Amino acid sequence: MIDQKQYLAVKLGIDVHADSYVVVRQVDGSTPQTSQKFRTRESFLRFVSKQQSEAEQVYACYEAGPFGWSRFNNRRQVSSYTGLCPSEHSSGKKRRQGHITKHGNPRVRAKLVECAWRLVRYQPDYPPIQKFRAALLEKKTSPAARKKAIVAVARRLAVDLWRLFTDQTTPEQIGLLIKPSIG
Repeated sequence: MIDQKQYLAVKLGIDVHADSYVVVRQVDGSTPQTSQKFRTRESFLRFVSKQQSEAEQVYACYEAGPFGWSRFNNRRQVSSYTGLCPSEHSSGKKRRQGHITKHGNPRVRAKLVECAWRLVRYQPDYPPIQKFRAALLEKKTSPAARKKAIVAVARRLAVDLWRLFTDQTTPEQIGLLIKPSIG
């Protein structure tokens, strides 16, 4: 007997705080339900696991802070929030960019870098990965060069996600492949 799922799609909006996880749940395109708060990682993971058993597809979105993506006015603000923008040392006509500032949210920055590595594997045609393909995949590339390349991909991913969640673009326009839903 085939396991019948109760829902087609469940969307989860996840906001991670220092002491809790806040989740908003939307089932099959209906009105989002009131948020639920989980104090422990284990209770949060049990909730997500239950959603996976009840729905054919589960989508999760990490929300950038308490005000959402719409609080940013431009891509520079998004990069600054993530701490993935380069520091700058300028004088007169000279302009030199240095290491990333790390002045943003460290959790968001870490997750973006992790997502960027996943994109290398599962979305190899994403334009930033194409641009840095040699630095990311060749064995002779130094670890420092590989880290610089993945940080550049993570920065572009943050900006692209902001553009996507504020309805400025579509996944196809930014080069992301979205798996079609079953049903």
